[in-house]
Amino acid sequence: MSQKKNKAPKKTSALKSGLQRLTVQPEDPSAITAEYTKEPQSNFAFETQLLDKYRNYWLTGDWENITELDNTTLEEHPDRAKLALIVACAWQQMGSLESAKYFIKLAQDWGCDKKLIAQILVAGVHNTLGRAAALDGDSSRTLAHFQLAVKGVSGEKKHTARERVTKEITRLGLGFELGLPDNDRKKIMPVKPYFPFLPSNSLTEIGINNAQSCSTEIVSYAQNFEDVMLWRALRHVKNGFYIDVGAQDPVVDSVSKAFYEQGWRGIHIEATQHYAELLRQDRPDEIVIQAALNEVHGDMVFYEIVATGISTGDPEIAQSHQQKGFPIHEITVPCITLADVFREAGEQDIHWLKIDVEGMERAVLASWGKAATRPWIVVVESTLPLTQIESHDQWEYLLLERGYQAIYFDGLNRYYLSEYHAGLAEAFRSGPNVFDSFAFSGMSSTLFCSLINAKLSRKDQEITDLKRMLSEQTN
Repeated sequence: MSQKKNKAPKKTSALKSGLQRLTVQPEDPSAITAEYTKEPQSNFAFETQLLDKYRNYWLTGDWENITELDNTTLEEHPDRAKLALIVACAWQQMGSLESAKYFIKLAQDWGCDKKLIAQILVAGVHNTLGRAAALDGDSSRTLAHFQLAVKGVSGEKKHTARERVTKEITRLGLGFELGLPDNDRKKIMPVKPYFPFLPSNSLTEIGINNAQSCSTEIVSYAQNFEDVMLWRALRHVKNGFYIDVGAQDPVVDSVSKAFYEQGWRGIHIEATQHYAELLRQDRPDEIVIQAALNEVHGDMVFYEIVATGISTGDPEIAQSHQQKGFPIHEITVPCITLADVFREAGEQDIHWLKIDVEGMERAVLASWGKAATRPWIVVVESTLPLTQIESHDQWEYLLLERGYQAIYFDGLNRYYLSEYHAGLAEAFRSGPNVFDSFAFSGMSSTLFCSLINAKLSRKDQEITDLKRMLSEQTN
């Protein structure tokens, strides 16, 4: 007769990056060791064969086998309370907090000591922090957390911790030399390391200073890898300079953010007050000009579409957006010329100029005037807003007549190279690829990051639930 499995709550998503942000740690790690040796914790190594078997699964991190324990066997076993706690811990590590809560409730109902429950959950937190340290490539911190995760439960702490580490970092797909004490070193799965990217705030919370800790050159924030392509061509330039026309948000879809993190600085042109203020807050050491670029000075009506990147000064495009259901807010903004911006930059080299102005490309380029400034690379959005209809035939001549050559089209933007820097053409032979050593920020508005963002949102909620659960068990 088949037995009913204990997978009662079905929500079993993998733990991964979200839970790695949890930073619950005991004030005195040695206290955990002491508590594990006290009653009733000393009875954790129970004499029955089944409890020993699942205790060993717990010690080595064999969460999958633990969760296969069926309900019938569990309910009839004299040590069902401790077994239920082990099962709860396994579900916690596999990312199913609903299942973990279910079996913690069973453990409580069957008389499991609250202090033991809390200590096992804290041990699970150390297991999570160990995985986070492994992602950071910190072998000593990895080992320390995994030792704390099993300390006081096994008489062979070093051996057991190594087994736990081996299993956990194999799950992560990592490979590095584990810094075990003395001569007891073990090569962990000689596979190519994979470092899934976490948002910068998550990295900070788990002790990683920045995304470069994940073996990347840059973090990409742009919507269509514009920053990746520009970095490939200009990575040899130290502390370069850029001009971003139509800058919008300082992080989301930003072409300049990756360069800013590498020590570059520049000028941002943004017509709307909301985004101009965000830029000033995020980039206090850069120039932010709240204006539109046009052929003549003065004021113009600007059609703001709040919380989007499609605000425009073109009335026909604004009307098209309105017909599609976008609310339009008319504002008046001052106008300056591109030549004015070049004067603000002074005599220094401008390594790249990006223009993303939703249908106003010709007006912006025409405002270049007689200025002799020649940015090394010019990137212009060259399709009509929200379409794949190319629009470069309306304004490209204004770049060609200034000695620029069209060098690359990414489906959204056209890249132009100054005749004085023709040697950079080699960088545009192919699109973004694995050899560019970049990581996703997770901050792009495009679909590239939608799946990971959705997963992180769910993990955020799971972290909140777990913290509340830990708080309830320790109070």
